[in-house]
Amino acid sequence: MSMKDKTLPPQEILRFLCPLCLRLRPPPQNLIKVNFRSRQALCKILAQEPILPSPNTSSNPDAAISADPARIDESNPANMNLSELVESYSEKAAGMNSIFSTIIKKYEELERENGGLRREAESTKTKLNDQENQLRTIRTEVDTQKMELENLRTEKKDLENVLTTTRTEMDTQKNKFNALELNWANEKTHLTSGHALQLRQMGEAHAESLRLKEVELDEKQALVDALTRRNYRMRDEINELEEKLEEFKDMELEAIDELLTAEIKYLESKKQTEEAINEGKRMHSLQIGCALTAAVYQNRSATTEWSKLEKIICDLSSTIRSSLKCQFPDLQRALDLSREMKEKYEESLDKNLEDQRRRRENAHGKTAEGDGRQEMKEDKVSALLPRNDEESVDQEEEPNKLARPTRKREADRQLVTSGKRVKSM
Repeated sequence: MSMKDKTLPPQEILRFLCPLCLRLRPPPQNLIKVNFRSRQALCKILAQEPILPSPNTSSNPDAAISADPARIDESNPANMNLSELVESYSEKAAGMNSIFSTIIKKYEELERENGGLRREAESTKTKLNDQENQLRTIRTEVDTQKMELENLRTEKKDLENVLTTTRTEMDTQKNKFNALELNWANEKTHLTSGHALQLRQMGEAHAESLRLKEVELDEKQALVDALTRRNYRMRDEINELEEKLEEFKDMELEAIDELLTAEIKYLESKKQTEEAINEGKRMHSLQIGCALTAAVYQNRSATTEWSKLEKIICDLSSTIRSSLKCQFPDLQRALDLSREMKEKYEESLDKNLEDQRRRRENAHGKTAEGDGRQEMKEDKVSALLPRNDEESVDQEEEPNKLARPTRKREADRQLVTSGKRVKSM
């Protein structure tokens, strides 16, 4: 039950237990009025009674007036006892009035402190609701990142399938090249030097294309390795975020437990204050004051615990915000970089496929023209060739040898640029 339900009306609060008759009496102010009226009535009764002069006194009226109290004590002791009782009763009533005024003030202070604690509890509940909403947003963001990781895994699988297909094509091309080399070795004795040079050039061009394809495959493999490393990093970051979420959940549960303990202490202190007030209606004024001071100290301890809880919750919110500001931008950058690498990789694949198609068309055209013109040039070449055919062939191979290092340098440069890209990733 709340404090408002258990509060009594002011008339019930101001009533108190009389120590003489052990009955509930009206407030002290009314008692003072009653005592004043009773005293007036006694004065009227005493005024109506005849005043007899004593033999010891003279005919002086002032002396008679001064001797009235002694005469009253001797003649009518009941009236004297009544006046003493009335005076003691009025003194006790005045003391009780002051005590109950202090009790009412302390009760009002306790009600104010309880209202402040209630407001603090409501504020902490609102803060906890805000933190739950923040945790829900974090969970949704983690789920979206998991979905993006699954998409990256599917893209990785597609890239691996493309690599397997390109490797199979490379194997088939190598087999064809080996078959061509065998045929060229078998037909080398029967072919002329011009045809042999042409075949050699074709073989070198084919070997160069194979080497370029191998370089491209290595670059693709490096990109795939970079993507796998990025996926592993993203997975580790997500695991760290999940661990932090679990830690925040544990901290939230601890804060809730502390809240419950604080609320229990608050209710206990509230019950103790109410019990102290109820006991104060039955007990002596000193016992009432001690019980109320104990209740005040317990309420103060409850307020200190609530302040500690507020500090803990503020630290929790600050740590959550700082961790979110530190981690989620890095994840967004990583996802953007992975998307850019995917687009670049698709563009490079399209370019490589177009280059392969053009080279195949050019190779088929050259072979058809070479077979048609071979028979026409055999006689002319045999007449023009010197005796040392091997020296002429070596002289023709020298420019090809000079051209090879330039191609190797270009390939090395491409490898260096691809390595730098991977490192930057």
